[in-house]
Formats: sequence, structure tokens, C-alpha cells
Amino acid sequence: MEKIKKHFWLIITTVFMVLALAGLFYINRSKLSEDNAKVPFCFKIDNGETVNVWKQDKDNFFVFLPSYAESNSVTLKNTRAGNTVSINSQPVFEGDTIENFEFNTPYNLIINGQNPKTITFMHSENVATMYVETFTGCMDYIHADKEHKERAKITLYTADGELDYSGDFNDQIRGRGNSTWKLDKKPYNLYLSGRKALLEMDEGSEYVLLANSIDSTNLRNKLVCDFARSIQRYDNFAPDCEFVDLYLNGEYNGLYLLSEKITADKYQIQDDGFLCVLEHASVENRENCFFVINLGVAVEIKYPLMCSESQKNVIEKKFGDFQTYLLVNDDGWKDYIDIDSWARKYLIEEIFVNIDSGVASEYYCCFNNSSFIYAGPCWDYDYTLGCYLLNNPKCFVAKREWKDENYYTPWYHFLMEKSEFKEYVLNLYQNEFLPMLTTLCSLTIDDESTAILSSAKMNSSRWNQVGQEESVAEMKEFLQERIEFLNSAWIDGVDYKTITLTGINVGSDNGMYRFYCTPINTICEDLPSPEFFGVNETVWYYEGTDIPFDYNTVITEDIVLYAKQAQNSGAKRLSKLSVAVALAISGLFIIVVFIDFKRQRGIKK
Repeated sequence: MEKIKKHFWLIITTVFMVLALAGLFYINRSKLSEDNAKVPFCFKIDNGETVNVWKQDKDNFFVFLPSYAESNSVTLKNTRAGNTVSINSQPVFEGDTIENFEFNTPYNLIINGQNPKTITFMHSENVATMYVETFTGCMDYIHADKEHKERAKITLYTADGELDYSGDFNDQIRGRGNSTWKLDKKPYNLYLSGRKALLEMDEGSEYVLLANSIDSTNLRNKLVCDFARSIQRYDNFAPDCEFVDLYLNGEYNGLYLLSEKITADKYQIQDDGFLCVLEHASVENRENCFFVINLGVAVEIKYPLMCSESQKNVIEKKFGDFQTYLLVNDDGWKDYIDIDSWARKYLIEEIFVNIDSGVASEYYCCFNNSSFIYAGPCWDYDYTLGCYLLNNPKCFVAKREWKDENYYTPWYHFLMEKSEFKEYVLNLYQNEFLPMLTTLCSLTIDDESTAILSSAKMNSSRWNQVGQEESVAEMKEFLQERIEFLNSAWIDGVDYKTITLTGINVGSDNGMYRFYCTPINTICEDLPSPEFFGVNETVWYYEGTDIPFDYNTVITEDIVLYAKQAQNSGAKRLSKLSVAVALAISGLFIIVVFIDFKRQRGIKK
């Protein structure tokens, strides 16, 4: 008891502080709960599907409606008993339509008499609609791990509202992708319970939902795949794909590209045939066997599934022998590849500036009635056409020998040094590709972007992306510059020399090479300094030397430059340090003299 009396005020103070903190926590938690509480109403479309209200923040709500939804058939549905809703000072009850409200206009919203908020109705056009309802009713399990599969009910409507597919909870959904899986808007794989032809694509049981998260135009994957199919010599040079507005458990998740999945079954690969894809050698959790073919690059075998060691050895030897003959300048390489498919694949990679060419997502196959390796099908083009910040429309990318010091990509580089292959490529470009590219620039891009404009605006609001129209204009300008450059090289016969920039170690692009081209016997006028890439106090040196590069140099051959600290920069810093030290010593000397002077005066007094 004496101890309690002794520490009475300490105990009282402690209890008071605990109660105060608990109260503060309760207040903040209540506020947090109110801010994050699920909106207590949704909207029902006349076909029975429901669309949840999306909460951008605590004060701004959006309703994203599919293309086929008519405002006079979209009705409010309360999800909480006794709930009251007022939009633009007009009470809205269970079953009331939204026909009195315009799209893309923020309206005042009051829920249960609380503080006013805003609600905006947006409406898609010309795009199909897919609803995915997971068995658990949420995406938590799927998003916890890319490998997680969950049963789901998938329903698909055309842009006009015709039912295209309705499954049951025997369908499945799971995540997909490598770097794209780490983004907020995630891509998915779909597994149907049976083979279906979704949106008039070829029948299949596996499909892909591409998020196009890094592509604010939303167009690149579709434009390139559609183009690849239009110039094919044989079937399925690229998978078919169509846009969809995706709703996950009633919540709008954005504009997606629904694509056929590349499988051996789809491409009639069987028996002794194989389907492979180039991928980063560092990729983990591979589902199939693989082997490293070049520095940083592996060949992953998709078919045969669970291939045996002997089957892997056969495939590895085929690729290895092809590369050996190619690199030693022996005509034996012709016995291993189908030149037409490789030439077409190279043109797709080069024209559209695919920075992952020769490194990742590049498919090759062999059919049981042929010993040739075929290039294709084409896949994964969201990082093309200037989407990557430092893409250069006026240089060669796909035929580089190195992507950077970690990735060796020799195939197209050495193939384009073979006169037979290069002549085949140039003939294809002028007679087949160029007319299609002209149409792509003058009509197709504008038509595609206009068709998905409303949906793209919804997607931008949902994911806070850059506006599509500005991004499309930039992409189109990039392609036009690209065509001008390739016409100059491949039709006019201008001999371009390549300057490869290395030693650029900045941010997430550490070590990635940059490429610039200039006509032979000219000065490269647009060659940037290292500072352009954020590498300060450095200059360009010729690779393997201590000779600095002069920007007035006339380029007569391909060269490699390396960014490193200038020879005299250390001396300059030493000189600056010396000056600073000298000033400090001088200042100290003045202070000592002053103190001594004051002391002497004191003694005299």
C-alpha cells in the first residue's frame, strides 16, 4: 500500500496517457473506417450484372459503366438496409435509373446525410465487357502470389451487349508476367473449363488478360500483333486479341487486352516438334526445363511439357549448332532456320523498336514435319514504339550484338551481315511491310485510338494514367520518324554507322547500352553527353582506351564509347580542396594573430 501511495501520481499519469492514446487510436480508427468503408450502394444493369462504385479517395467516387449499358436501364441498388442517397440534391431510391445524369460530369453526392462528396458516371464505347467473379468474392488470394489459381465464373459480352460466353465456377484465374506482375494494375491468365472461341478468336481453353500498365496508349500490343498477322506467310504469326473492359467481382479494373495464349496445341506443334521462348536467364520459378544459350539469355522449353533430358539435349544442340555456324561465318546456318519467318520476325522487332529483342518473350518453334527452327509467334510489345523513355527512332536496335554487358544477343546481328538474309529482309520491307506501315500510320492508329477512347478515359481515371490522346500522338510521331530512318537505310541505301554508349549506370537502367546512328563520314549531331543520362562529371572515352571522344569527330565506322570520369576531374577536385584547406589555414592564422594582439594589449594595460 505504501508503494502505491508513493507512486500514486505516476500511476495516475500513466493511466491517463494510456486512455488518451486509446481514445486517439479509436478516433483515428473510426475515421479510417469511415474513409475506407465500402460504398453502401452499387448499380445494376438490366442483364443482371452489377457495377460497384469506385472510391478514388474519401471525397470522390466514380461509376464506370460498360459499353452496352444504357442510362435508362442502369438502376441504383442499396447494399445496406436503411441507406439514403442523394445525387445533385435529388433523392435516388432503390430501382431508380441514372438517365437524368450526364456522363463525365461530377455531381454532388450525399450518403446518409453525411458530408457532401462527388460522383461521376463514365461510359465506355465500342469495347467488349468481361466480368470475373472469384469463388472467394475477392482477389486477395490471387494477388498474394502469382502462382495462385482460383475458381471463377467468367462472363463475356460483346460491345453491343450480346452474351459471348458464360462459364461457371469451373473456370480459373491466376496472375502472370514478371516485371508487369509487380505493378498495381496486374495481368492475368484465364483457364476455361472447355475450348471456346471468345470474341470470334480461335477456339482455346487458355487466354491472357494483358494490363498494358506501362503503355498509356493501350495500343502497342494490339497494333503490333495485328500488324504481324497481316504480313504473315503462314498461319498464326501472332495471337489474335481484342479489347475488353474488365470487372473483377463487380469492381471496374480497367481496359485490358484479351489475347489468345501461345500454346503448342494452338500452333499444331506435336510429336517431335517443340515450342521455346527466350527469357532472362535469371528468371525464377520456371514451369519448364531450360538451358542458357548466351550470356544472360536462356531458352525455356514450353513443349514438350516436362521434357526429358534427352529431349532437352536435342533442342539445345539444334540451337547451339545454328549459332556456331552463324558466328563462324559458315553457310551451315541455312540448314537450321526458316529464313522467311526469321526475316519477318526481325522486321517486326526492328521496325517497332523492341528493346527486349533477343532477350525475352521471343518465341521459336519447330514442327514435326520440318527440321527448321521457325521464328515466332510474335509476342509482348508494350515496350515498343517509344514507350521506353530512351528509345531512339533513328538507330538499329534488334540487330545489336549486345543489349548491355549482361545480355549477349548475336543472332540478328550476324544474320544481317549475311548478304542472302539481308537482301531477303530488304525486299520484304519494301514490297510487303512498307505499304502496310503507311496504312498503319495514316489510318489504323487513329481508328483504333478513336474506337477505345471512352474506355481509355475510364482506364486513365481508374489508374491515374496520362491521357491517351497525347500519348497516341507521340507514338505516331515516333513511328513516322522510324519509317523515315529505315527508308533512308534500306531503300535509299544510306550507310549508317552505330555509336554504342556504355558505362551508363543510372537508376533501374544500370549498364543498359544506348545506340545512335549517323551516316558514314558525318558528325553525329544528336549524340548526347553523359550528363543527359544523369551521369555527371564524366565524358565519353573510346572503349578500351584513355582517349576522350571529340564531338566533332567524323564517323567512319561503328564505335563504342564508355562514360567515365575525366582524367583531370580528380585534379580539379584536389585543386578545389587545396584552395579550401589554404583558406581554412589562413583564417585560423588570422584568428590566432588577432587573439595574440588582444592579449598583448591586455598585458600593456
